[in-house]
Amino acid sequence: LLLASQRLDEGRMHQLESHLSYRIGLRTFSAMESRGVLGVPDAYELPAAPGSGYLKSGVEALTRFRA
Repeated sequence: LLLASQRLDEGRMHQLESHLSYRIGLRTFSAMESRGVLGVPDAYELPAAPGSGYLKSGVEALTRFRA
């Protein structure tokens, strides 16, 4: 299952959490949004240039990538 959104509705995200085996986080507008997606504020600190993101698979540590 792959979900995509520009804005996170945390209530809906929480309901779907058990169905998601991985998450991809691009640069977010706030540290709070990053925590909602990835559990950490790291996506908020990504560079403004396109192409950088984080992959979180299960309980493993985040993997930063550049596309």
